[in-house]
Amino acid sequence: MDKKARTDFLSIVVPVYNEQNGIPIFYQALDSTIKDAGVRLEIIFINDGSTDNSWEILKELHAKDARVKLVNLSRNFGHQNALTAGIECAQGDAVVLMDIDMEDMPATILEFLSKWREGYEIVYAVRDRRQVTFVMKILFKLFHWLNALISEFQIEAAGIFCLMDHKVIEQFKKLPERDRYIPGLRVWVGYKQIGIKSDRGRRYDGQSRVGVIRMIKLAADSIFSFSTLPLRFAILFGLFFSFMSFCLVAVLIWIKLFTPLAIPGWTSILSAVMLIGGIQLICMGFQGEYLIRVFNEVKNRPNYIVREALGFDKKDQ
Repeated sequence: MDKKARTDFLSIVVPVYNEQNGIPIFYQALDSTIKDAGVRLEIIFINDGSTDNSWEILKELHAKDARVKLVNLSRNFGHQNALTAGIECAQGDAVVLMDIDMEDMPATILEFLSKWREGYEIVYAVRDRRQVTFVMKILFKLFHWLNALISEFQIEAAGIFCLMDHKVIEQFKKLPERDRYIPGLRVWVGYKQIGIKSDRGRRYDGQSRVGVIRMIKLAADSIFSFSTLPLRFAILFGLFFSFMSFCLVAVLIWIKLFTPLAIPGWTSILSAVMLIGGIQLICMGFQGEYLIRVFNEVKNRPNYIVREALGFDKKDQ
């Protein structure tokens, strides 16, 4: 059946972690935006181990609106794993991934739908302007520059906010890896993709729920999951310093045999030892990051555990 000749079924997947004040704001903004979009809708909220009243508020919302479906994870499994849980539950012709904090603006979904109906199978938001501090802007730009530089795939400065066709979602469901970076996996699966520029909104309360440590881990998951270049650094460092050591030995022998100059020892030796030792530790750290990921895969634990799910046994509205 032609896509334009039927009512499209859209799934929206939203992870939730301690967002009790943001849930009503997000829901109202989303509902007012989508109601005239000409789609059937399911909104899948994934409660990722919230410790506030988020789950109770979500259940109240589900009781009022049958389009709202809920997944309650047994604990906090992290942002990317919560999204994975939602992806595996989604039944729509297309699936939108977005955050609840209002930085991903619901109005952009209408642009996603337009591009999807043109035939694109993945439509993602390219972050144009961010309403964050100057330091955070610099760190985000540095990460995306480094990621684009060393990644084996062309990963744009885009986050998780995107629309994916159901055929793409079926491929996502087959990806079992544990240390997940969804924007990178989205590039890896291929298909017909397009990015659209979208300004980032301001958080409804101005306070991020993602700490610096989690941001660093997410950056590491991207770098080490989609590039083997850090491993090759060890070889390059080894070759470079082996060559430098050979040159230094040759110079010292020449000075010893053919000049009366005294060779100062302790400072130069200690500096060289510390430099080489530091390089070795860096290379071991790179290798350790890859070994950690191998270890996580070998354990073969699930990415998440569902404690409770609501709404999936009802007819979609």
